[in-house]
Amino acid sequence: MPRRLAGVIVAVLAGALLVVPGGSASAAVSDVLIRGVGSARCLTPPASSTTSATIQNCASQRWSTTDAGQITINGQCLDAKGELTANGTPVITYACHGGANQRWTVNSDGTIRGAASGRCVDVKGQGTAAGTVVQLYDCNGGSNQRWELVGGGTTPPPTGSGPDLTGFGLLRDYRFGTGSGRNVSNLATNFNPYGIAGTTVINNEWQRYQPFNSTNHKITSDRLELTAVPNLGGVYNGGISSGQITTKETFYPRDGRTYVFSVRAKIPRGSGAWPAFWLYAKQAPNTPSEIDVVEFFDTPTQNTFDWTGYDHGDGVGSNYHSIMTNQWVWHPGFDFASDYHTYTLVWRNGQIEKWVDNTWVKGTNFTWQGSDPQLLVNLATGGSNNNNPNAATFPSVFSVDSVKVWVKCPNGTPTNPTTSCHPTNG
Repeated sequence: MPRRLAGVIVAVLAGALLVVPGGSASAAVSDVLIRGVGSARCLTPPASSTTSATIQNCASQRWSTTDAGQITINGQCLDAKGELTANGTPVITYACHGGANQRWTVNSDGTIRGAASGRCVDVKGQGTAAGTVVQLYDCNGGSNQRWELVGGGTTPPPTGSGPDLTGFGLLRDYRFGTGSGRNVSNLATNFNPYGIAGTTVINNEWQRYQPFNSTNHKITSDRLELTAVPNLGGVYNGGISSGQITTKETFYPRDGRTYVFSVRAKIPRGSGAWPAFWLYAKQAPNTPSEIDVVEFFDTPTQNTFDWTGYDHGDGVGSNYHSIMTNQWVWHPGFDFASDYHTYTLVWRNGQIEKWVDNTWVKGTNFTWQGSDPQLLVNLATGGSNNNNPNAATFPSVFSVDSVKVWVKCPNGTPTNPTTSCHPTNG
């Protein structure tokens, strides 16, 4: 997504998670949120069976579905009130009885359709505010009628073989933690606390990055914790300190080189948190190119379930591979903040690939424009295209286990890789 010095703001709507691609009714699932695509709020049962279900902020509204087409929560079934079928019929929860007004199909287009009525579960008036009621209405394809079933963080990430590292030599292995011999003082051996922007505030972000210190760059026995805290005055724009690291050296896949960059990290939850791993020019003039290997936004339509790996600036071409939910977001159905994940970029001249764990998410034709880039890992808060943080956000911790760089040299072989083609710099 356009960000940092580029400063372009793009509104992103997370697309519906296709529950059963190519099918009509889903297999039974349990312990899921039912999140509205248009509102990013979750289907919530009413306090009593006489009032309508509503949309509310997503929390503990865990639903299950059955092979018989029931959608259940707290021992009750989603129900078209009074066995009615007309537009505007309230959607409620009621004691399960097996009636047609309690049977639903969860469709590949994101709609939930009543078996008796043929109408869709609809957020009334295309509302997005918390407390908006849910009803039956003629299916029209609107985002207020599209839903995604989101796992509660227990769904494992997809598996695969991962990027092929045959012939690559491990160039840099930045493992963090006191067990690796690293401390705040020697972070400066390989990293700077600022990128090309220095201390300049960009994107209306609320944090102010600090020199290396034990508060914003906390090193434990096994990780680096980039930490944002409101110790510069409070929870407002400029009142928050945070940490980032930027490599002193730069990388570019010229002369037949191919690079692989990875970070293994656990992202924070919380309003306004904005962790990222990206590449940007180390030196002026500002480059029109930027590669975001991964970033996570907190917006009305995105959260820690939504991987973003946007490519922007001059030189961006077409995607030749993508499993993304829409142009900007991959929504696999699990909470990335629940555990550590490995985020990887493969960069050969003219092409980039982005991976999550062992899954290839995106491949793009890309020609870098500008001076050679450095790697950056940072934790921002707030900003032009992000929610504002609040007191509950802090401390916000982006836990980084390691940053690694591999290079494949044209003079290496699969059985005898070398890193000698990487020019010493930085």
